Amino acid sequence: MYKPDKPCRRMNLLTTGLDFFYVDVNFFDSDLMVILETKYGCKAALLAIKLISKIYGENYFYRWGEDELMLFTHKLGGDYTVEYVKEVVEALVSRGFFDKGCYEEQGILTSAAIQLHYFEASQRRKCVQVERAYLLIDIKKYKNLSVKGEAPEVKEPEINRSAESGVSPVNVPNVDILSENVDILGENAYIPEQMKRNEIEMETSSSKSSSAGTPGGVKRDEEILSSIPRDGVKRNTEGLLLALDGLRIPVADRPKLIRMGNWGAIGHPIWKAIYEVNNSGGRITQPAKFIYSRLMKRTG
Repeated sequence: MYKPDKPCRRMNLLTTGLDFFYVDVNFFDSDLMVILETKYGCKAALLAIKLISKIYGENYFYRWGEDELMLFTHKLGGDYTVEYVKEVVEALVSRGFFDKGCYEEQGILTSAAIQLHYFEASQRRKCVQVERAYLLIDIKKYKNLSVKGEAPEVKEPEINRSAESGVSPVNVPNVDILSENVDILGENAYIPEQMKRNEIEMETSSSKSSSAGTPGGVKRDEEILSSIPRDGVKRNTEGLLLALDGLRIPVADRPKLIRMGNWGAIGHPIWKAIYEVNNSGGRITQPAKFIYSRLMKRTG
């Protein structure tokens, strides 16, 4: 697992919580929540959500002791008592909603699902410190994690693909394609005729781009950056350029994909398409065509 060359020295100055988290649409209809509500009333499911919110607001775990129990109950209001909250928490632990081992041995509330969502959502952060004893999932895929008390490993050298493709390197911290930034709406109608025409255009432009040379690639990127709309939309155009470069998208194909991706607007479906390519294990051999087909399905 890669860890930063230097330990996180200023973690105490940075927030460790998340700003938001996702809840399954069937959360309140799950067997566990129905059982809890049957035994403890409707307040039990709401209490579970409040606990999850508290955990994500703090970290990927929340230390749970007598003091935390009293403070948490007090903030809930008069409808809850310490005894009631304690009983519901223990029911959640016994039924696997929270990890029993971490609860009994470490005195914390967490779970594998909570940790998975937290680490996925915090990949954009430069450095996240974790406790080895609290971990319930494999963290090798997360390159920004630093395990407390363990010496950092040597970072493997990276290939500078920018030099190969003719794109000038740009220092952008938010290049990683995160699952939290991708569009998760359902796919729309498929448009084979229009996609076929565009694939032919891409094949033609790809053959031309092979002789474009480095200066042309740099000029194209400069033109793209200078054409970003001034409409107040939050974008990461430079990050999108680097992402396309990392996928070895031909220089001539990038302007079309950039425009279709609204110049890298945060939350645009193009980020999900790139995420799919990066996590395909090499099965997607024509990323330009794949990304375009995904975008066309969204615009039908």
